[in-house]
Amino acid sequence: MQFFIIALVFNEKNEILGVKKEIPKGFLELCEINHNPGPIWFAPSGNQLKGETREQAAERIVLYETGYKVKAMYQVPKTLVLHLPKQDAPFFKTTIVCYLENKNKQADFRPPELIKNIKWFTKEEPIKNTLPEIVEKWPETLKNVILKV
Repeated sequence: MQFFIIALVFNEKNEILGVKKEIPKGFLELCEINHNPGPIWFAPSGNQLKGETREQAAERIVLYETGYKVKAMYQVPKTLVLHLPKQDAPFFKTTIVCYLENKNKQADFRPPELIKNIKWFTKEEPIKNTLPEIVEKWPETLKNVILKV
């Protein structure tokens, strides 16, 4: 079974890392979005590879998408969701909380083509800068982690 990992990354100022990119097709379906909104602000995210823990996947995904080295800490409670898409294979989605280990990007970092922009948000901004169809699917535990910090 495939896992889709969303990395919720905090820095020393308790800001949240966002990347502007196309939402994966399966995630659009999961959030019941019937149109392609184009690139939007999202947390670093991607698929867990065979042999990785969810935490290792989160760390790898953040490094790949943003150039930042992070330490994955824990899975946000009640964010593990099984998705049964109509056409693709079933997958799990979950959110992992990470903390920035080094405030400087890797010296040789070049963002992958799918990443249009990288930005740090205040704790209030992710909700304002995310599609309402996505925010309404966020469990309260995730909203609490974002707003509590």
